[in-house]
Amino acid sequence: MRVEESSDCLNFRVTPSLDGYAPINYCQVDGFEGYVVDGPVYEDGRWWWAVAGQGWAVEDFLAISREERLSTRIVPELTGLGRIAFISADGDLWLMNSDGSNRRRVVEFGRVSRPDAQSGISHIEWRPDGQALLYDAYTFVQGEDEQYSIRIVDLGGGLLREISGATSGYWSPDGQRVSFLRDVVATGCGSITATPVVLNLATSNLTTIGPTLAYAEAAKWRPNGEQLVFQNEAGIFLVDADGSDLRQIATEPRCQGSVPNWAPDGERLSMRSHAGDCVGYLVYRVDAHDREMCAPQPPPGERGGRHGSAEDGQTDWSPDGRFFAYHTEFAAANRNGVYVVDSRSGAQSQLAVSDAIFVSFAPDSRHVVFSSYGTGGGLIWVGDAQAGDVFLLAEGAVAAWQPDPGLRQAAEYSPQATCRGREARCGGGRS
Repeated sequence: MRVEESSDCLNFRVTPSLDGYAPINYCQVDGFEGYVVDGPVYEDGRWWWAVAGQGWAVEDFLAISREERLSTRIVPELTGLGRIAFISADGDLWLMNSDGSNRRRVVEFGRVSRPDAQSGISHIEWRPDGQALLYDAYTFVQGEDEQYSIRIVDLGGGLLREISGATSGYWSPDGQRVSFLRDVVATGCGSITATPVVLNLATSNLTTIGPTLAYAEAAKWRPNGEQLVFQNEAGIFLVDADGSDLRQIATEPRCQGSVPNWAPDGERLSMRSHAGDCVGYLVYRVDAHDREMCAPQPPPGERGGRHGSAEDGQTDWSPDGRFFAYHTEFAAANRNGVYVVDSRSGAQSQLAVSDAIFVSFAPDSRHVVFSSYGTGGGLIWVGDAQAGDVFLLAEGAVAAWQPDPGLRQAAEYSPQATCRGREARCGGGRS
């Protein structure tokens, strides 16, 4: 669909309605094109269509531009940037080239089809050499204990290792060890009660690295492979890989969803902050015990808010260590989406897609892949942080870009703080 004759811009709303309970996601100008995922629906005396990553808009200012299938879509602008792993709409693990070509199923997961059960894949991690994948599998059956496991497969789908009773796996930098949570019991506040451990894949030696408490996710490896960082209900901690020298570095509890993540230099952590002078995302120098910068997140809008889920506070660093990305879904009109932050200048660029989640940088430090889970179900997008362009690539979720040191290059650009050129129209426009 293409926006036409809107005069100023056309409002895309959370739900197909004109009342106050249907906040505006974006206001798009004439010529904007989007992919229809639902509709038409008749509400408040108007016909409405749902456009991927935008929301619902009235039919009066929309026109069909062309037909296209996501299952075979190829985006030439994204050719040559490596491969992307993702979970398909039917729950299987797939690979595709960065432009959407050469799609193939790696693992047919086989979801539980019972009405009282749920199963699926919830997490994907590439081995650092890009030649194997780790994913979390789960099965929930009403009235029974939840079943978790971590599975490691080669790129042909062959099972290399299964770790029962484990979830939230992260590779060590050398690909020889995995950190994860075991003895899992689901709890509230977007976390689980569990024990953080490290497994040596060659020797099967298991090392406990922290207490059994509430965690949002497993410990993440410092790039030197010698230490890990994790967050539990008591705060944020640093620990040696052998479980020794456990020490607290911040007091943010896990219900705040800080979710610390290492920069490639191993000296800095990015994390969400709720401190009075930094409501947003900060960069913290670990050994210097010093905050380097704060990136304020967009102000909240009419949709309300939430906290607690690990993914709500996740960041991902560009391989060159200059940029990190986060997402927001409860900001004011025209402010939702993925934000890429220049850690040198603090400048932020927006990739405007509503309900964005699971952000992963490409090896070129310029592009990011992410998912959206709102109107139309799970969709996979790629954004160009330099140009501000966003490309809808496929149906699916939880996408992750394959590491490829051969493609890495210093990104010589700086995002500009922007509302994608719509400052004068943010929050206004036609119905």
